[in-house]
Amino acid sequence: MDIKKRLPYRHNFRFYNNRKERTPSSWFKRVLTLAREARFLYHGFKQYSKHGIIKPKFIFNDTDQDGIWWIGHATFIIKLNNCTIITDPVFGSLPLVSRLVNAGIDLENIPHVDYVLISHNHWDHLNMASLRLLYTKNNNITFCVPKGDLRHFKDYKKQTLEWNWWQTNNIGPINLTFLPSKHWSQSSLFDRNRSLWGSWLIKSNKSIYFGGDSSFDTHFKEIAYYYPNIDYALLPIGPCEPREVMCHSHMSPEESLDAFSDLGAKIMIPMHWGTFSFGLDDMYSAIERLKIAMYKKQIKDIKVLEIGEQFCI
Repeated sequence: MDIKKRLPYRHNFRFYNNRKERTPSSWFKRVLTLAREARFLYHGFKQYSKHGIIKPKFIFNDTDQDGIWWIGHATFIIKLNNCTIITDPVFGSLPLVSRLVNAGIDLENIPHVDYVLISHNHWDHLNMASLRLLYTKNNNITFCVPKGDLRHFKDYKKQTLEWNWWQTNNIGPINLTFLPSKHWSQSSLFDRNRSLWGSWLIKSNKSIYFGGDSSFDTHFKEIAYYYPNIDYALLPIGPCEPREVMCHSHMSPEESLDAFSDLGAKIMIPMHWGTFSFGLDDMYSAIERLKIAMYKKQIKDIKVLEIGEQFCI
């Protein structure tokens, strides 16, 4: 029996993961959300004070060898079939939120990047300062963004492509497909869900799945059905707490292992931990929980990268 491809539900120019989500938020609810986020920010400041800045062990080395470099958070540099791709580039701190760890690359050493993949427009994934820096390195760069985010790229409109879920294109020597995730979008006070969110599959001589941000759902099985034999899955493992809040938009480390299993990928590389503090969990709790879950489930095909470290593919 064929598995149906899920599509985002759209109503009044806003996107939703499904029809059931379309429940109008009251102003009271929004105020509570802002108060909760302020609590997260305060916790982030405490974490920054506690841990300080840690220098990465490795620095990006622009060689001809295919590989995946973790720059921190959701930022990866991927070299595949003579193309250089970067995901959700964020090289510095965010408004009101300092990095706990420096980016895994010196800014002057950022390589010539061919393609930028954006999963959604939250500030920790779409950072215009970082995008401008990449453009100065290569003004022929191609920006691939979710449907509705072209408005952020007015200065680079000719080089920006908007994507819907399941849309696929051959660009140069690689094939890109924008796939579902279960999340949301917002870059300012009044634009919640005005643009789409999702994940990416990069295919050439290898296939790499970049999960963006997502809570756990059946879309991982749907992706595996239509795109089997994924080689590498870059999956988020946090923030985790408070779980009753985070479960709607972020996977726990244990759920990330379930997503890895559903995808049927060969190797998982965890991300979205140890760079910023957005939840109420400690800086290293997500990776510690992941290692415990790996031991309990006897899963060995996980490669935990240090920030700045290369994984040869």
